[in-house]
Amino acid sequence: MILIVDKNREDVFNLKALLALHHFDVDTASSAQEASRKIVTNSYVVAIVNGEMPDVEDLASSGTPVIFISRGLDCLEQPIDTASLLSRINVFSRLSEHRGSYRNY
Repeated sequence: MILIVDKNREDVFNLKALLALHHFDVDTASSAQEASRKIVTNSYVVAIVNGEMPDVEDLASSGTPVIFISRGLDCLEQPIDTASLLSRINVFSRLSEHRGSYRNY
């Protein structure tokens, strides 16, 4: 499952629709605090986080991989390049599958 963390409802709607087209299960949070609570109780392949929201930098140390989306540098810029986003999600998805298989040994 992928967690989208963004307070902009339109961005969440568009990103959720895009990921659904690629058969990803999606959960959402509208604040860093809500995301932190969800990360504690759920397992996510990756969190896609609006890097311009307050307090989201703490999510990077949550143990869940984070893709920051922003209009700034060092992250995916908006508007989002679909191929780049899906490529990053697929990497984390494969890593998550491997982590699960290692636990079975």
